[in-house]
Amino acid sequence: MSTVLFSKSFFHKITAIIIKFWWTGIQEENHTNLIPYRSWEDICQSKDNGGLGIRDLETINRSHIIQAAYNIAIEKNPMLTAILKAKYFHNKSLWTANTNGPRSIFWSSIMQVSEELTNNVTYQIQAGNSSIWSTPWIPSWDSIHDHLRLPVSVIPLPAKVSDLWLSNTQQWNTNLITEVFDDDTMQEILPVPTDQKDVLRWTPATNDNCSTKNIYRYLAQQ
Repeated sequence: MSTVLFSKSFFHKITAIIIKFWWTGIQEENHTNLIPYRSWEDICQSKDNGGLGIRDLETINRSHIIQAAYNIAIEKNPMLTAILKAKYFHNKSLWTANTNGPRSIFWSSIMQVSEELTNNVTYQIQAGNSSIWSTPWIPSWDSIHDHLRLPVSVIPLPAKVSDLWLSNTQQWNTNLITEVFDDDTMQEILPVPTDQKDVLRWTPATNDNCSTKNIYRYLAQQ
């Protein structure tokens, strides 16, 4: 469940077995008259929403894979991340990894949820060690190259977020940002707080924690 993203047809078959057992139980005779008094989707709703809080298997599976992708992004297991980087996104970041080409079942699963992860996380800039060009640190990060102020007058271009700070401070170098980026991007950058190690936040959760519980809660509401 935490390394392979199974197909919808697989979960449909498993769920059908669970539903049959739920409504008929164990019977000595072959009883085929199944009368579901409530839909399985309703039963899987939270208790606050009138359901029984039973978790949907497909959503559980997807939650685990999204968390696995998150753990790669934060390098929770540095050795695993190094191996995957060497094999699948050498000279890139997870956020810009190529989705084409040969891949393992695990990596294919990661790529299938990468968009959901990308759309729901953001770096809380603190140490400034995140890449300006390949990490989700402002809303327009994935098109940031399109927001350069032309002609480019700053060479070489800054690489890390901290390169946009005033020397020996954690304050934005407004003059440099104005030289490098257009006004819209500057307005995205300046409000970003800066004071500790960069943290990758799961934005749908109030506590920013990318746990399977928080991911499941978000997916179940979609």
